[in-house]
Amino acid sequence: MSFTVLSSLVGSSPRAEVPALRTPCESQPARPPAAGRKVKRSDSIQREPTVMLSRQTIGVFTVSPCSGLLQPGGHQVVTVDCGAEQLGTWSECLSIDISDRDPSDHPEGLPYRLAADVCVPGLGQDIGSIFEEHRLCPSRGQLRSDPFRAAPGVYVVEENTFVFNNVLVGSGGARARFRLTNTSLVSCMLLLAIKPASAKVQALFSRDVEVFDTSPVRLCIASQSHAFAEVSFTPHTIRLHQAVFEAMVEGSSSMIAMVKSKSLRFNLVGEGNLPSVSVTRPALRDSQGNPMLQFRRLLAGRRHTLPLVLRNDGNMGAQVHIDLLDKQGVFTIKSAPGNTISCVQCTPLEGTAGSEQQRSHQASFRLEVGQSAEFEVSFHSEGPLSARTTMEVLVQDNQYNTTVVHLTGEAYQDLISLDNLPRIPHQEEADREEGEYEVLHFGDRQVGHPCREHFTMTNHSSSVALRFEWPASTPHITFSPQVGHLHAGCSKEVSITFSSLQPVSLEGRRVAARLCQVEFDRPTEEVADWDDRQRTVQWPLVPTGAPQEPAKNKVVKTAAEPSCSVVEGSQRDLELRVSAVCDYAKFSCDSDAIRFQDTVLYQTRLYQLQMVNQGVVQLEYSWHVFMDPDNNDQRAVTPSSRPRTPGGATVSTARPSSALAGLTRLLLGDPELPPFTVEPHVGAVGPGASQTFSVRFSPLAVARYSGRLICSIPNLQEGVHAPSVSVCGRSLLPHVHFELTDSEYVSAHHTPRDPHIRVIEFHSVCLSTPTTRRFGVMNPTSKPYSFQWVCKDAGPGPFRCLTPGGTILPGKKVEVSLEYASQQPGVVESSWSFLVETLSLSVPFLLVGTSREPQVYLDTAHLDMGDVLVGLKAEQMVHLVNREECVLHFSVLQSSLCSEDHLQSLTLQPTTGTLGPGGSRLPLSVCLTASEEGIVRFRPVLRVRGKTQPLALSVQADGYTMSSRLQLRSPEGEDREVQAGEQATHALNFGEVDLGETSTFTFVMSNMGRFSMGVTFDLAGPPELLQQLEVKPGQEATVEVSQQLGASLCFRPHSKCSLQGIRLLVKVKHGPVFTFLVSGSGVPPSLHFSFTKHNFGRCFLHSPGMAPASQTLLISNTRDRPISIQCQFANTPYLELDFQADTLLPGGATEARLTFSPLEAQRYQEKLTFVVGQCAKQVVEILGQGVEIQLELEDPSLKRVDLGSVLPGKRVKKQVCVVNRSPSDLTFSMQLYTQPPLDNRVLSLSPAGEVTLQALGGRCVVELLWAPRRRVPPFTAQLRAECMGMLRPLLTAHGSCQCVEVQLDPDCLAFGAVVQHCAAAKRVVLSNTGDLGARFKWATERFPPELSIKPDRGYICPGSELPFDVTFAPVELSNDKVYASLSCSIEGSSAPKSLIITASCILPPVAKEVMTFCCPVRSSHTQSLTLSNTTGQRWSLKPNVEGEHWSATPTLILEPQETKSYPVTYTPLTMTTEGKKHTGSVFFSFPDGAGQIYNLQGTAEPPKPEATISHELPAKTPHTELLPVHNWLNKQQRFHVVIEILKPEKPDGTVVLKGLDYVDMAPLAAKDYKLSFYSYKEGLVHAKVTFRSEASGEYLFYMLSFRATHTAVAAVVELSAPVRQTASASVQLENPLAAPVSLATECTCLDISVPLQCTVPGQSKGNVSFEYQPLCVGESTARLVLSCIELGSFRYELLLKALPAPQETPVHFQAPLGSSHTALAKFTNYSRSKAEYYCKTDSADFTVEKSISAAPGSQAGCEVRVEVCFEPHQLGEARALLSVSTPLGGEYVFPLMGTCVGPRPQGPFSIRAGSSISIPFKNVFLHPAAFSFQVDNPCFTVKGVDTIRSKKTHNLVVAFEAPAAGSRGRWVGKLSVSSSCSEGQGQPCCWVYYLRGHSPRPEAT
Repeated sequence: MSFTVLSSLVGSSPRAEVPALRTPCESQPARPPAAGRKVKRSDSIQREPTVMLSRQTIGVFTVSPCSGLLQPGGHQVVTVDCGAEQLGTWSECLSIDISDRDPSDHPEGLPYRLAADVCVPGLGQDIGSIFEEHRLCPSRGQLRSDPFRAAPGVYVVEENTFVFNNVLVGSGGARARFRLTNTSLVSCMLLLAIKPASAKVQALFSRDVEVFDTSPVRLCIASQSHAFAEVSFTPHTIRLHQAVFEAMVEGSSSMIAMVKSKSLRFNLVGEGNLPSVSVTRPALRDSQGNPMLQFRRLLAGRRHTLPLVLRNDGNMGAQVHIDLLDKQGVFTIKSAPGNTISCVQCTPLEGTAGSEQQRSHQASFRLEVGQSAEFEVSFHSEGPLSARTTMEVLVQDNQYNTTVVHLTGEAYQDLISLDNLPRIPHQEEADREEGEYEVLHFGDRQVGHPCREHFTMTNHSSSVALRFEWPASTPHITFSPQVGHLHAGCSKEVSITFSSLQPVSLEGRRVAARLCQVEFDRPTEEVADWDDRQRTVQWPLVPTGAPQEPAKNKVVKTAAEPSCSVVEGSQRDLELRVSAVCDYAKFSCDSDAIRFQDTVLYQTRLYQLQMVNQGVVQLEYSWHVFMDPDNNDQRAVTPSSRPRTPGGATVSTARPSSALAGLTRLLLGDPELPPFTVEPHVGAVGPGASQTFSVRFSPLAVARYSGRLICSIPNLQEGVHAPSVSVCGRSLLPHVHFELTDSEYVSAHHTPRDPHIRVIEFHSVCLSTPTTRRFGVMNPTSKPYSFQWVCKDAGPGPFRCLTPGGTILPGKKVEVSLEYASQQPGVVESSWSFLVETLSLSVPFLLVGTSREPQVYLDTAHLDMGDVLVGLKAEQMVHLVNREECVLHFSVLQSSLCSEDHLQSLTLQPTTGTLGPGGSRLPLSVCLTASEEGIVRFRPVLRVRGKTQPLALSVQADGYTMSSRLQLRSPEGEDREVQAGEQATHALNFGEVDLGETSTFTFVMSNMGRFSMGVTFDLAGPPELLQQLEVKPGQEATVEVSQQLGASLCFRPHSKCSLQGIRLLVKVKHGPVFTFLVSGSGVPPSLHFSFTKHNFGRCFLHSPGMAPASQTLLISNTRDRPISIQCQFANTPYLELDFQADTLLPGGATEARLTFSPLEAQRYQEKLTFVVGQCAKQVVEILGQGVEIQLELEDPSLKRVDLGSVLPGKRVKKQVCVVNRSPSDLTFSMQLYTQPPLDNRVLSLSPAGEVTLQALGGRCVVELLWAPRRRVPPFTAQLRAECMGMLRPLLTAHGSCQCVEVQLDPDCLAFGAVVQHCAAAKRVVLSNTGDLGARFKWATERFPPELSIKPDRGYICPGSELPFDVTFAPVELSNDKVYASLSCSIEGSSAPKSLIITASCILPPVAKEVMTFCCPVRSSHTQSLTLSNTTGQRWSLKPNVEGEHWSATPTLILEPQETKSYPVTYTPLTMTTEGKKHTGSVFFSFPDGAGQIYNLQGTAEPPKPEATISHELPAKTPHTELLPVHNWLNKQQRFHVVIEILKPEKPDGTVVLKGLDYVDMAPLAAKDYKLSFYSYKEGLVHAKVTFRSEASGEYLFYMLSFRATHTAVAAVVELSAPVRQTASASVQLENPLAAPVSLATECTCLDISVPLQCTVPGQSKGNVSFEYQPLCVGESTARLVLSCIELGSFRYELLLKALPAPQETPVHFQAPLGSSHTALAKFTNYSRSKAEYYCKTDSADFTVEKSISAAPGSQAGCEVRVEVCFEPHQLGEARALLSVSTPLGGEYVFPLMGTCVGPRPQGPFSIRAGSSISIPFKNVFLHPAAFSFQVDNPCFTVKGVDTIRSKKTHNLVVAFEAPAAGSRGRWVGKLSVSSSCSEGQGQPCCWVYYLRGHSPRPEAT
């Protein structure tokens, strides 16, 4: 047969949805082809094509072949190609026509649908997803803050840059992964590349691309999937590297053009670094620059300690190792107090002589950036020696940064020592003199004031006494005692006094005491200690000339020295060096008079006074304030002395003096307090130093003040007067006082502001959180006034005044609250004014709000939980860190805890909480239980209150399983695979094994997983049987990946045994468990007995009918010959043996049946002896025990169970516990016997089958279920247990069931005929004749709408009746109708109760008379109807009023026999026409089902005018008249507005009266219609405005009258712009004439740009625009005049204000000391001619060209660039201002912000052996400086100059020579360039250059 592929009628086009491919193609309407594409298919199917094509194109599809011939049984492949070049979903229908087929089956051909979804790949651009494993930093300025500085990789969002942080030079580098996501439905191929950043950067950093690498370079990503690209950064030198990472979608150019996100590009920045640690103390260095710890000479046995301080001065954390080798055992090192980061270990050196003293001290610790560690190094020796050693400070990962610290110390032995000598701070490091003497420092001393110090002399000898004598004639120095004895082992305190009447300086003056050994005449114990301080007092008699009474005179003498002799040769000197500086104090003061400006009360003015100590001794000072009472005039302030307000207003009248004085006393407190203060008022100034004093004037009373500041300075030379500064000032009384501290915001930002402006600063950490500032505002005046706060900003802002206004009484104050709540971080300014209108006072305020996001972060951005075993829980901790000083709240987004595929979840605890302030760290537990193998990723999100962006954590885990395979080989050699599982138990049956033989099972365990696994073989069972078995390996074994482990289980019986109860467990650690049951037996080579010992166990005592316990003994012949057997046992009453003697053939067997029937509760034991053959005997031991049956209830009180009396359908469960107290297991069944008999569905028992209970306490819970369905009389049931044919009663149960009987009377109601829309009610009664109450409910959901019943649900008590009211309220006419499906369900009743109702509905009667109404439209007319109640019941009627124009009250109450009128109001909303009036009706429905209709008829007349309005208006002044318009309908209306000018009769274009043509009104709404009136001429205008509804034709109208008077100013235009910025405005002119008019413009202000002439077309409007661009600050006014003959002049007043220009954008710099950073400052030049700009900075750290030329700038301006170079000369921050100015273009001010960091190491510089290189070095200081050059490796040499001029560069020549011939390799060194002291720093500055020498390989000879 042949086939043909034909195209269908259905068109193809991109569409949103694709029909199912299996849907047959039916007749569908043709769709239009795609735009720009030709249809390539026929419009109809040809049954017999004339041309047979091999290929056919149908839409985007190409089919081949299109026809062919199929042989019987053959097949044909039809290929379809899709070549779409347009995105979208495509669908085509084909038909396949096969010849000679059934024509009735699809006559048009077999349908076949082709569908294709054409799309292009897309690369996701989500930053959070791409850098999910890294931190996102908003800007580069935050890189050095937490947590970004410690992160290995950071993406800077502002610069689209990924930064590699702190990568080690020469190491393996750093790697970063980026997630690339394919967001399309097709897979894509990405090309990854590292490219140079730019052409300029490429020239500077040509090799930067080489240090970056990416893998792979081609990456294929499946649809809707992702992959990771890895970029590595491997720096080789310490410098900055830059490149660009690019990921491009691969494809054809046409396809790439359609891709929206076809590439991903971001910058790569990396900096090579090495850790660096410096030794800051000691500061002493040797000639090579190495630190030295030089201990002073010590007396043996004493200790001296010096500090060792290490500091991390690099850019990354450093691991530091300290190694101190102490061969003499005299040096020790320990951590200083407060140093908790390190621990020192001391270990003795082994293998050397005297190793007990030789020790090695080691410490290892980590220093973060900027962190320091302090150690205490001590020198202590018990004997005299000189010690030298070295201590190495090693920095891990930096072979260049190894510091060698030299330690030297000397101990000496002497009889005497000087102790407790006073020393200056850090004297230990300053004293480096050599010699055996001590040093005493007096420091700075005053002339003529003696100073005394003390020290101790100690005799260290145990037997020698010493005599000392200090010199008595030493100038300025005296000793006390001067001479004395020092006994053995004693000490004595000596006082040394320094005093001088003239300036003098002692620099280490030598003072020697003469020492000698003495021997006393008496024993030393009897000789008292003596020195020349001991005195004796005598009273000798003095002759007076009177012989009777001689006088006495007191004489004090030095005590005599004890007799002693000097030991010959023992004399020597004890040297002491004394230092002191004595001089007069010398000073200079920069001012002797201070005059403060006028200061208002409560304010403070500050003056800085400087004093310099020009002397060489310390200057002590004390300031005192003395007021001049004669010049202090405290009086009232006159108007001329009042301060001028910021607005320029002054107070016109003075206050009475008495009122002011009383107010002053009330508010100001004590006016006697001095208003002048000096801080600091007491202190000291060091030699050559200066001190700045702050003199403050803070008046508290209104007066003129004068006084003097006297500084008391001791130690002044005679004739030199102390500083005396005169001060004066005047205080003024302000109108208002604000209790605010002064802010430096304006001065810090160098922004020109109003000098009187007050600044209030707000600082907010959390966004959207209000911050409130409260301060007091005081009224110092004598009159109350009102105030208000006014915001000058246009539009809402983040500031809000909570006290917008109020009144302040005299002498009182109010509290003002301002609130700031910002939604965005940054600085916001807002201008406010404090207004007091009665005083014409306006105080400007600037509110400055600074807000930022809280610094809260997770300590890690990516958490890799590693490999997680499936099913096991993995947990790690992350910390949430709060760096703020406030408490913050956080919560975890629960929806973010799911994995990307939403199949797994993790737990993050806690999910909510608070973070404490001050760097607190809250641990968060991340828990994960992997459920499947593979990598799973999570991205939990934490929201922190006050932070705009949530915190995200990238969590990744790799789930794995312990995949294993176990193969088993049986002893017969059969192999099989064993499955693991809890329920899978496998048998290992060894069978019968002869004694002494071995049978083995072999195991092979294969590791199919990714990790090595541990396997154990555990064999459990009886110990006597385990001795017959052996398992190998016997302990845990490890199976490596893809490896196998062989194991075996061997059975070798040594005696006859049977393997029972033995388990073999093969356990894989954290994996599956394989369980085996081991069986088998060991037999001797003879008759085989199935058992030789049998224990029947506990058997119940036998009773008739019970089946006894039995067991069959099988005896088989395993030999190859016949064997006879007989038994020598006689049966007993309890044990019977059924066995006949027999001869067993080979392989034959026989049975012996044993029956055990115990009769008593005791143990039984019998031995059966079998005779095998002639003499062999086999004894079979039989054991057993007889026990009684003890089955009873656990609780005997439950033998009688009450099931109670329940309702049908209720269920009652009772449970009892049956206990087997027998000593043996018991199997029984339970049965219920009831009287009378009950169905087992009503009373059931569980469990129903056999139950087996364990011995001695086995329990079973028996449940009785009582579930009656109908009434059941009281019954009794007995529960019995059937055990081995015996019945045992257990308990008795009884119960009953009650019913409910309810009747409905009557059950049929007949309502008869009821009027339509009326209601009739009848009553039925429900009676309960039963003995139980019941709930009922009517099925009201099945009631028809016209029927209702009340109540529809409730409860009826037994023996009671309940009435129901049934209401029939028909709506539709009907004949007799029967309602039979009305049912009521009764609780406890099986069938509901039914009610049948019959009724019919008829039309109501109509009244004969018709009520007529008449009134104007939208007014009202009321008439009344009369109704009478002739019944005896009260009527509550609800009339139904039909007709939209009538209304009435909704209810009407008629008492019995009452007649009442019912008013009806006619309110027409539309006018009636002739022959057509408004109609309506009123229908009354009566309670008896009757009704009455009254017809209504109304006539609506035309409306009257709404109002008549008159005005007088100036000409050329627009006026808007508001005409109230209301919509009287309850629907939206559109009114057409018709404006008619009635006078003048022929109006021209000079009068304009217009408004909207249409007005849309909401239902029942009202609005004002704006009618615009404008007249170019004077005159009278009468008009009529009509509002007509388009839909109904209804209308309302107004009458208007306008009189136009003379012309006024058209408008006042305010323009405000900062200098050099443009503000634009425009005025609109309207030409009402038919012809165009030309207007001439005139303006005298040169800063206004306006066209000279403008034309306004006829009958149209024109705008005249102008711009204001000031060049000078100030305010001015101008007038703009537009004039023409036809329309006259249009005058506009211009209010112009030029504001100060703000500072330009700050320029930021950062450079290490010794380097520079260049940046561009850009500004726009607006000068109208060529300008020469002069540039200058106020700091020497910033340099700029002196002048630059700028071309003339148009109104838009031209850009000018200034190159600024930042070359700092000291560490820290540097701020400056760049001023670029010219008289023509004004001044531009740029804030310059520079940061100078410490010098960074450079290099390494590679030097070949025998050669040298030049390294440029520049002196960055502001003065010539001397530098020292040192290299720590002698292989390197350096040549440099000692002094380099300021800002000059010198090349350092560094040479390298290999150390020895023939050696080859690399050598490292460190070149240090040091200055004496860096500017602004207290310590020297050092530049480090790393050197690396290498020797080339020797050439082969």
